[in-house]
This record gives sequence, structure tokens and C-alpha cells, in this order.
Amino acid sequence: MKNRKGGVIAAGSEFTAEAAAEILKAGGNAYDAAIAAAWMTFVAEPTATSAGGGGFINIYTEQGKSFLLDCFAQTPIQKHSLESLDFFPVDIDYGGAIQTFHAGRGSIALPGMILGLFDLHKKFGSIPMIELVQPTLKVAKEGFLVDAFLEWCFKLVGPAACSLESGKSLFAPNGELPKKGDLWKMTDFANTLEYLAKNGSDEFYRGEIAEKVGKDFAENGGHLSRKDFESFEVVYRNPLRMSYRESEVITNPPPSAGGSMVAFTLKLMEQKKIGKMGFGTAEHLSILASAMRITSAARNENFDNHIYDADLVEKFFNQTYMQTLQDELSESINKHGSTTHFSVADRKGNFIAMTSSLGEGSGYVPAGTGIMMNNMLGEEDLNPHGFHRWPENQRITSMMAPTIVLKNGRPTIATGSGGANRIRSVIAQIVSNFIDFKMEPNEVLEKPRIHWENDTLDIEPGFTEEAKKHINLPGKLRKVYWENKAFYFGGAHTVYADRKGNLHAIGDKRRTGAVREVK
Repeated sequence: MKNRKGGVIAAGSEFTAEAAAEILKAGGNAYDAAIAAAWMTFVAEPTATSAGGGGFINIYTEQGKSFLLDCFAQTPIQKHSLESLDFFPVDIDYGGAIQTFHAGRGSIALPGMILGLFDLHKKFGSIPMIELVQPTLKVAKEGFLVDAFLEWCFKLVGPAACSLESGKSLFAPNGELPKKGDLWKMTDFANTLEYLAKNGSDEFYRGEIAEKVGKDFAENGGHLSRKDFESFEVVYRNPLRMSYRESEVITNPPPSAGGSMVAFTLKLMEQKKIGKMGFGTAEHLSILASAMRITSAARNENFDNHIYDADLVEKFFNQTYMQTLQDELSESINKHGSTTHFSVADRKGNFIAMTSSLGEGSGYVPAGTGIMMNNMLGEEDLNPHGFHRWPENQRITSMMAPTIVLKNGRPTIATGSGGANRIRSVIAQIVSNFIDFKMEPNEVLEKPRIHWENDTLDIEPGFTEEAKKHINLPGKLRKVYWENKAFYFGGAHTVYADRKGNLHAIGDKRRTGAVREVK
């Protein structure tokens, strides 16, 4: 590649994509662009992510090194009694399906996003932080008109995000959630962000914000203290790396579950000649759905109870255990999440896949900050052993799985998705379609998807009636046929390098995908 300036981004918002593009145009690298994009997501995608949330950043450097920056939420150092907590259920209506979450101060885990972005900037940034936040400051102060999709998102998370008065002051300052055509602004957050950009992340974790939150929680039923904020550290992990046919998949390692579930599903399918089955045939869908079902069972039986074991990967991917389940796969043939993802690549060879989440929001906004705090301790998916049974001072597990695929030792795809438990299904299908069926990435994202969970198989439109009719699975199975491609099946905003090394970006239309290519 002769021209080593510029790059590409695929994101869940036009504003997010444009923020990264501005930085690439200014000569920034992929890390600079990713940091600018991340700040923008907190304003442009406020129901999906927040500076009060957590995330994962999967990185492949121009020097050929890979690592996973874990800035996800941390459980509190000290657990308080259930009776003392501000912790209550809220029902979220997904349009026909009601799911109960929990909000309040007692649902909040220690957020890692701010320190994660500052640490990434310290190690890899080339442009001052105050310049990287400028696109976000402009949008946060001037505002933008809410579209139909964002209106739906506000309505979706409203019961949780507005469950406390401070949350209402952010999401419904006039007594109502924003509607299409309303002006959405985040002036308090702009002021907070500008202050942090000038003074550093310590102002959040060791300054007045940490002091105020700790005092409030001690008096009003939260777990976090100033000591929690002061002790938080980002973690650079060795990613989970696995071969899949002629490629290598690099994804999120334990204690998070998502990457391992993606890898497990792919390993189950590796012994099958998927590419020869034909995409969307009954045989292909039967294999795919069975692999999802077996992966889900394996997680419940052999993963969740050993999340913090040092040798979890070795045990979980044990050859004998895998062979048993691959045999089971052969025999069997005879909900929405507030999460967002973007992918960035520059022409120097740096690839970044970043997924972050707010949960549904706790309803708590520290006074004057404009930062909605997460409800990770109130998410059933993130607390597999039950609420209030989490180990103290540990990273919370997650389904987020930002993923990079290498071919011949070079990055070809950076992808990921929002979607809670569906994330593992989305990423496994994307990787399989790309490798097994040798699809072009834009075709990969357009193809319909399926998802298995709790003996229910959700099926997007686009498969033939014959194939859907003859999906062969054991046990009691309920099939749900969706009328349209939907938000439910994720938003896998993807960047890739073609065979000549040229960079491209594709936004997943299921979640308002937006792209920019900077020459």
C-alpha cells in the first residue's frame, strides 16, 4: 500500500463514523480515530453506551502484534446487604417480549470506559486528547435531531434509564423521552468531557466525581466507594486465538464469555464441510443451529462455573471434550441488548474492533456530569450465578466479542456486534460465511441470520421455505419466523482489506450502519 494515510470506519451512527473520519483526515492513526469515535458514541448512541459503561478493544498492530484492552465493568470491592441497596426491577418491552432488568444505585458496577480510552491514547495516540474530543463537543453542545431509530431506542430503555430522578434529568428533561424531530443535546457531558480531556482521567477516578459518587452510594444504597474508583485498572489481555480452516480468529478471552462461545461454535463446525452444503440449505441451518445449541449447553455446564480459572481455555477446548461434542453435532443432524460496536483500520496496518455497553442504564447520573451509569450488576445475562452472588473486585463476564480474522498472517476483517446473547451467533455466522462460503464481506453482512436460545430458534427472512421446513433438530424446538431483518440479530459493523490490500467498510443496516473511507 503506497498511500499510508487515511483509513476506514464502520459504525452504528453517522456521527460516530464522521468523528473518526475527521481525525483520519487530520492525519491521525486508527487509535486516534477509534478514541474519537468512542467519545462520540456516548452522545450519538446514548441508549447503547456511555462513559459510565464498559467495553473491549481488540487491536492488531501494524507490527503484527495483537492484544485485547479490557476496560469492562468491575464488581465492587465490598458487597453490601440486599436490604440496604437501591436495587429494583424494571420491565423492558421489546415489542411482544417483556424482559426484566434491575436498576438503581445497587445495580452499578465500576465503569471502565474513560480510563480505557485515556490509556489507549497514552500508549498509541498521536494527536492530543483535547483535539480528539472536538467532534463530540460540537455535537453534544449543538445537538442533533432525533430520528425514528433513536426514538425507538429511548423508548426501549426509558423504564431503566429514567427510573431515578437524575436519569430523568438526562433522558427526559422536559418530562418526556425524546421523539423523532426533537433536538438531542448533552451539554453537561460536553463540559465534563472537555474538563477530562484537559486534566486527565484521574479527575474521574480520583477526583470530585469519585468522591461525590462514593458519598451518595454510602448514604443511598450503592456498592461503589471512592476506593473502588481509585483502584480500577485497565487490563491488556492476550486475546483468544484459534485456527479455523485456513484462517486465524482473534477474539475476546475469558473472563468474558462471548469470544470463547464464538470460538467454540466454530470449532464444533470445523469438522463439517460447511462450504459444500450451500448457504441456507436445510443441512447448513441444521448444523449451525445445533452448534449454537451445544455451545449454549457447554457454557452452562463447563464455562460459567470456572470463569476465573487460569486454565479455563485449556479445559473448555480440551480435544477429548470437543470430540465428544462434535460427535453429538453429527448425531443431532440425523433478546435485545444496549450495546454498540465499531471497527476501524488505517493504511499503516492497524485494525481495531471495539464493542461497548451501558446495559439499559441504572437511572443514576452523577450530578452535573451528564454521564449515565451502567446497570451491569442488574443484568441477568452478566450474572449467570444470580444477582448479588458476584465475586468481589473482579471483571464481570460479557458476551461482547470484538473479533479480527487473519489470513496468511495479515488482518482481513475486523468485526463485532451488539446484541447480548445473540453476539456469539452473529460473529460465528459472519466468520463462517466469510471463510466457509468465501463470500465478500458486504454479502456476509446482508445474508440472513439465525439464533438459538432456550429451545427457540429465531430465523430471519431470506431462507427458503423448504430449508426452514427441514431444519432437523432434536428435542422440543420452537421456531420463530421474523418478518423483517431486525435489530435483534445484531449490528456487525465491519472493516476489511481486500486481496490487493485496499481497505473497505460496511455498516450493518440492522443497526443503522454508517461508514466512511478516508483517502
